[in-house]
Amino acid sequence: MRKKDKGRRNGRPSLTPDSRIHAAKIESVTVDGVTVPQENAWATLLGVVRTKEGDLLAFPHPHIPGFYLTEAKRMRDKGRKELVHSLKHTKPGGQMGGRQITTQKTAVDAIRNLAVAVLLAAAGLEAIANECISRLEDDVTVRVERGKEMVEAPKSKMERTLSVGEKFDLVVPLVSQRPSIKGTAAWESLRRLSHMRNEIVHVKKRGQSQDPEQPSVFGQIVLGQTLECIDDAVNVVEAAFPDVIMDVAREELGMANAAEK
Repeated sequence: MRKKDKGRRNGRPSLTPDSRIHAAKIESVTVDGVTVPQENAWATLLGVVRTKEGDLLAFPHPHIPGFYLTEAKRMRDKGRKELVHSLKHTKPGGQMGGRQITTQKTAVDAIRNLAVAVLLAAAGLEAIANECISRLEDDVTVRVERGKEMVEAPKSKMERTLSVGEKFDLVVPLVSQRPSIKGTAAWESLRRLSHMRNEIVHVKKRGQSQDPEQPSVFGQIVLGQTLECIDDAVNVVEAAFPDVIMDVAREELGMANAAEK
């Protein structure tokens, strides 16, 4: 649990659970027929493992979409500060011309954190799509195009055989009861984030490019082209299935519908 800044002026501060874990607010507790309203009570999901000593160990279980997306935002925010710092510290580039960043460690830290932010943001969206698959009835199928044919994809094969785009187009609407985002601005956000994720994961030519007009994925990061990865992810979630993210995570992500709750 963590303290919330906006607590009561006189008395205990309001408590909220960590935005990364499975939690549900307890509104009231009934004992022997008497219902007592609860102000700061939360139920959290625990995972359990057996240690090498044979003991059972319970741990707070992350709520995967919120965990990935809020961590992505933290990494993006940190990387952005490091990138701004690095771009302020340069020197003439010598024979190369132009300028050269002098704070090498900070610059590489920025590249790392911004790359991780993209990976986590993309993983958060796929976690939402896969959660929707898990909520389907076992006999549900969707039709997808493979080559020049339309084929049936059963639930048991959806996670493995559908792309993220296909999951958001064909599966998420079945659970969210919202229209597909395909063809919308949110769809472009999904495509942009997925493309950058693929560029980082499937890096080509060792991620190097000496052509300033055709920068590598790491050059694109230095140019700030991944800074909107959280905005892209939030755009997708808000349009496709905002309720899949817990209230505390929605608030931390700055989602528009957090204020509506």
